[in-house]
Amino acid sequence: MRAHTTPSLRERIRTQLADLKMPGALEALDDILRAIDGGTMQAPAALDALLGAQIAPNPVLAGALERVLPPARTALGYAGFQLVFALGFGTGGFLSGVLYDADPLLPLLVQLALALPLTALVAVIVSRIMSTRRAT
Repeated sequence: MRAHTTPSLRERIRTQLADLKMPGALEALDDILRAIDGGTMQAPAALDALLGAQIAPNPVLAGALERVLPPARTALGYAGFQLVFALGFGTGGFLSGVLYDADPLLPLLVQLALALPLTALVAVIVSRIMSTRRAT
């Protein structure tokens, strides 16, 4: 019979970051934890570094936010994006589970039906922003 071992804090964080699909933060985790262990980084700075490591590799998001928001409000834009993404991710998972009970293909069809208008809306917004930027 095997003894049950509790995973270390480091392993639990790794698992949670992997479950949240945060590869950038997962790659930066060892360096950040080493800095915390060495006393060169505090908890708020570590959170900032983890989130920054996740967001930084996304040049599309960073570029879009830099064009729309002034530099002083960029952090607010990232926070707003993360909030909307988290709410959508949570709601989508819940809705998919409910719809799957009715029919296994229903979540896929609903996602497609919701994604197409949203994609068109984002394209319209981006084109309007770009046209006003060119006009000024």
